[in-house]
Amino acid sequence: MSKDDILEALEAFTYTYVKTCIDYVGGDSALVYELTPNTSTGVLRDFLSNVENKRSQFRQAHKFTEIGDDGARRFVRNEDTRLEDVSPELEAKIRAEVTPLKYGASMMKMGYLVTGWDEDFFTVLDVARRVGSGIGSYGVDRFYVLLKGEDILIEEDQNVLSASVILDVKFEPISAVSRILDKDDPETKAWYDQMFRNEADRAAAAQRALTSYTDPFVGYMVIDGDSYIVRQRSPYKSSLDLGTLTNHRAFTEFVEQIAVVTATAHVRGVSCACE
Repeated sequence: MSKDDILEALEAFTYTYVKTCIDYVGGDSALVYELTPNTSTGVLRDFLSNVENKRSQFRQAHKFTEIGDDGARRFVRNEDTRLEDVSPELEAKIRAEVTPLKYGASMMKMGYLVTGWDEDFFTVLDVARRVGSGIGSYGVDRFYVLLKGEDILIEEDQNVLSASVILDVKFEPISAVSRILDKDDPETKAWYDQMFRNEADRAAAAQRALTSYTDPFVGYMVIDGDSYIVRQRSPYKSSLDLGTLTNHRAFTEFVEQIAVVTATAHVRGVSCACE
């Protein structure tokens, strides 16, 4: 891209972001907007449609889990899944957190697809360490927890396919904002500490504020005094290859849609904070 093309793309993002924020003023449409194949255009629409049609949940189940000789489902540990064993002591600590009075108490009680705690559903089948993943959180302690409960996926030839729920449990570091408040603003830091029980609680609250259909498994665990954000591992994990955006017009169209999503999340978050 030339410098003029880059400048045009930056201006397109900024203009669209500001306009989207202004258009949301006085209404609540930001709370229900969703980026889907039906609301997107161009390369982004094609990408979302492709992800949606790949039976992603079914493929995830077959990639990460298998049925052992004992008939029980467990994780597959290899270079493809990047899953490794954890020590028996650590596994016991993680399993001890999956109770209605610990992890269960940090989950939403009302919302999209939220159901009550079911001991059989939340029975832990396996625990593994996830390595070599993440961008901003690369190298951070991360675990996958396999539950007995299953998601109903799709119907194929009259048969219902299902896959066990995988929880993604990731250490949540201290936020940059928290470090600043601790040094320069003890009064606001005290308010911050009252608002969030720990850093993972902060991350869970942020996810609920920024999304309209929040993952019902979002919550947190505390292991050896450290807090871990918990969410369901999304089967729709895929990345658009930006190298395919060789046409400047297509790139600008993509950038404008990202600006709408960014603005929507920010407006939605501010609305939740005000309430």
